[in-house]
Amino acid sequence: MVPILSRTEDKGTLQELGRASIQIVHDLKNQLNGLKLYATFLRKRIEKSERPEDELETISKLISGLDRAAVDLSTIVEYGRKVELKTQPGLDIQKILRSVCASVGPPEFGCDPDAPALVGEFDSTKLTDALKLISAGTLRYAPNGRRPSQSHSR
Repeated sequence: MVPILSRTEDKGTLQELGRASIQIVHDLKNQLNGLKLYATFLRKRIEKSERPEDELETISKLISGLDRAAVDLSTIVEYGRKVELKTQPGLDIQKILRSVCASVGPPEFGCDPDAPALVGEFDSTKLTDALKLISAGTLRYAPNGRRPSQSHSR
Protein backbone atom coordinates (compact mmCIF):
# COMPACT_ATOMS: atom_id res chain seq x y z
CA MET A 1 0.00 0.00 0.00
CA VAL A 2 1.38 3.42 -0.99
CA PRO A 3 0.82 6.41 1.32
CA ILE A 4 -1.31 9.18 -0.15
CA LEU A 5 1.02 11.88 1.15
CA SER A 6 4.80 11.89 1.47
CA ARG A 7 6.28 12.30 4.94
CA THR A 8 7.02 15.96 4.24
CA GLU A 9 3.46 16.62 3.03
CA ASP A 10 2.05 14.65 5.94
CA LYS A 11 4.14 16.65 8.42
CA GLY A 12 2.97 19.92 6.87
CA THR A 13 -0.66 18.78 6.97
CA LEU A 14 -0.34 17.85 10.63
CA GLN A 15 1.26 21.20 11.43
CA GLU A 16 -1.60 23.02 9.68
CA LEU A 17 -4.10 20.91 11.62
CA GLY A 18 -2.33 21.78 14.87
CA ARG A 19 -2.38 25.51 14.10
CA ALA A 20 -6.06 25.37 13.12
CA SER A 21 -6.90 23.43 16.29
CA ILE A 22 -5.15 26.00 18.46
CA GLN A 23 -7.09 28.83 16.77
CA ILE A 24 -10.42 27.03 17.23
CA VAL A 25 -9.65 26.30 20.88
CA HIS A 26 -8.60 29.92 21.42
CA ASP A 27 -11.90 31.14 19.97
CA LEU A 28 -13.87 28.65 22.10
CA LYS A 29 -12.06 29.80 25.24
CA ASN A 30 -12.97 33.42 24.42
CA GLN A 31 -16.63 32.41 24.09
CA LEU A 32 -16.51 30.46 27.36
CA ASN A 33 -14.98 33.45 29.13
CA GLY A 34 -17.83 35.62 27.83
CA LEU A 35 -20.39 33.12 29.14
CA LYS A 36 -18.59 32.98 32.48
CA LEU A 37 -18.65 36.78 32.71
CA TYR A 38 -22.42 36.87 32.11
CA ALA A 39 -22.97 34.00 34.57
CA THR A 40 -20.91 35.84 37.19
CA PHE A 41 -23.00 38.99 36.73
CA LEU A 42 -26.15 36.89 37.04
CA ARG A 43 -24.86 35.23 40.22
CA LYS A 44 -24.17 38.65 41.78
CA ARG A 45 -27.71 39.80 40.93
CA ILE A 46 -29.17 36.62 42.42
CA GLU A 47 -27.09 37.05 45.58
CA LYS A 48 -28.50 40.56 46.04
CA SER A 49 -32.10 39.49 45.58
CA GLU A 50 -34.13 37.04 47.62
CA ARG A 51 -34.11 34.20 45.14
CA PRO A 52 -34.32 30.50 45.94
CA GLU A 53 -30.99 28.98 47.00
CA ASP A 54 -31.13 26.39 44.20
CA GLU A 55 -30.90 29.16 41.58
CA LEU A 56 -27.65 30.39 43.07
CA GLU A 57 -26.37 26.81 43.23
CA THR A 58 -27.26 26.28 39.57
CA ILE A 59 -25.34 29.40 38.52
CA SER A 60 -22.35 28.31 40.61
CA LYS A 61 -22.38 24.89 38.92
CA LEU A 62 -22.53 26.59 35.52
CA ILE A 63 -19.50 28.72 36.36
CA SER A 64 -17.61 25.65 37.63
CA GLY A 65 -18.44 23.80 34.42
CA LEU A 66 -17.20 26.70 32.31
CA ASP A 67 -13.95 26.75 34.32
CA ARG A 68 -13.45 23.00 33.79
CA ALA A 69 -14.11 23.34 30.06
CA ALA A 70 -11.54 26.16 29.85
CA VAL A 71 -8.94 23.96 31.58
CA ASP A 72 -9.67 21.10 29.17
CA LEU A 73 -9.32 23.45 26.21
CA SER A 74 -5.99 24.68 27.57
CA THR A 75 -4.82 21.06 27.61
CA ILE A 76 -5.74 20.73 23.94
CA VAL A 77 -3.70 23.85 23.15
CA GLU A 78 -0.73 22.33 24.96
CA TYR A 79 -0.88 19.24 22.75
CA GLY A 80 -1.27 21.37 19.62
CA ARG A 81 2.08 23.07 20.04
CA LYS A 82 5.23 21.90 18.30
CA VAL A 83 7.35 19.65 20.49
CA GLU A 84 11.11 19.95 20.35
CA LEU A 85 12.71 16.74 21.56
CA LYS A 86 16.13 16.71 23.22
CA THR A 87 16.93 13.04 23.10
CA GLN A 88 19.77 11.39 24.97
CA PRO A 89 21.13 7.94 24.14
CA GLY A 90 21.32 5.23 26.77
CA LEU A 91 18.26 6.18 28.82
CA ASP A 92 16.37 3.39 30.57
CA ILE A 93 12.59 3.80 30.30
CA GLN A 94 12.09 1.41 33.22
CA LYS A 95 14.00 3.77 35.54
CA ILE A 96 11.84 6.65 34.35
CA LEU A 97 8.67 4.58 34.90
CA ARG A 98 9.73 3.61 38.44
CA SER A 99 10.49 7.26 39.22
CA VAL A 100 7.05 8.34 37.97
CA CYS A 101 5.32 5.55 39.90
CA ALA A 102 7.13 6.55 43.08
CA SER A 103 6.03 10.17 42.68
CA VAL A 104 2.42 9.34 41.75
CA GLY A 105 1.35 6.69 44.21
CA PRO A 106 1.92 3.57 46.24
CA PRO A 107 3.51 0.37 44.81
CA GLU A 108 0.14 -1.11 43.85
CA PHE A 109 -0.09 1.61 41.21
CA GLY A 110 1.43 -0.88 38.83
CA CYS A 111 5.18 -0.45 38.33
CA ASP A 112 7.17 -3.67 38.23
CA PRO A 113 10.45 -3.20 40.13
CA ASP A 114 11.91 -6.32 38.46
CA ALA A 115 11.12 -5.34 34.86
CA PRO A 116 14.10 -5.60 32.50
CA ALA A 117 15.78 -2.43 31.27
CA LEU A 118 14.45 -0.75 28.13
CA VAL A 119 17.41 1.31 26.95
CA GLY A 120 17.19 3.67 24.01
CA GLU A 121 17.38 7.27 22.84
CA PHE A 122 14.64 9.34 24.49
CA ASP A 123 13.85 12.81 25.77
CA SER A 124 13.82 12.14 29.51
CA THR A 125 11.99 15.34 30.46
CA LYS A 126 9.20 15.04 27.89
CA LEU A 127 8.76 11.32 28.57
CA THR A 128 8.59 11.88 32.35
CA ASP A 129 6.07 14.71 31.96
CA ALA A 130 3.89 12.63 29.62
CA LEU A 131 3.93 9.62 31.95
CA LYS A 132 3.00 11.80 34.94
CA LEU A 133 0.06 13.29 33.03
CA ILE A 134 -1.11 9.84 31.95
CA SER A 135 -0.77 8.50 35.50
CA ALA A 136 -2.62 11.45 37.02
CA GLY A 137 -5.40 11.01 34.46
CA THR A 138 -5.61 7.32 35.23
CA LEU A 139 -6.00 8.04 38.93
CA ARG A 140 -8.54 10.79 38.32
CA TYR A 141 -10.78 8.55 36.22
CA ALA A 142 -10.41 5.36 38.25
CA PRO A 143 -13.83 4.06 39.38
CA ASN A 144 -14.90 5.43 42.78
CA GLY A 145 -11.62 7.32 43.09
CA ARG A 146 -9.73 4.07 43.72
CA ARG A 147 -6.26 3.52 42.37
CA PRO A 148 -6.13 1.03 39.51
CA SER A 149 -5.02 -2.45 40.48
CA GLN A 150 -1.64 -3.72 39.43
CA SER A 151 -3.15 -6.19 36.97
CA HIS A 152 -4.86 -3.40 35.00
CA SER A 153 -1.93 -1.03 34.70
CA ARG A 154 0.76 -3.22 33.11
